[in-house]
Amino acid sequence: MSNSYVRISTEAADHIFEVETFSEARDAFARQAGCRDYAELARTLGQTVDEAEADLIINYVSAADVVRGIADEALASDPADDGADRFATSEDWADWCIKGQDGDAVRSLAELHGLDAAPLVKALRDILSERDLAAINAGFAA
Repeated sequence: MSNSYVRISTEAADHIFEVETFSEARDAFARQAGCRDYAELARTLGQTVDEAEADLIINYVSAADVVRGIADEALASDPADDGADRFATSEDWADWCIKGQDGDAVRSLAELHGLDAAPLVKALRDILSERDLAAINAGFAA
């Protein structure tokens, strides 16, 4: 796969697919509902494809977009509160996060959506590595 993602948002949930096109994502979405393709799902709902699609928000997203919520929580955290020691680099902190619950959350997200976890973990590491080292270590006593 090329690590191209499409997110389909409904009132109930977000669905993420590692596909190239919106059409492929809609068909994968329909298969999750037990239909052969999106046209069959629309017919099942008594709608045209266009009518059924009007209830969806469909966007191309990056790996960074997929893990943004997890990254935001990690960026807002204080590693001193989590029993860590001072970090020498922001990359060390990012690796520590990925070995812990943040990495677990990304791997669970990947499993839930049937995605390859490796590019998502890399995206998380890239985002977390941007955090200022002073901010990371601010909670530790001098």
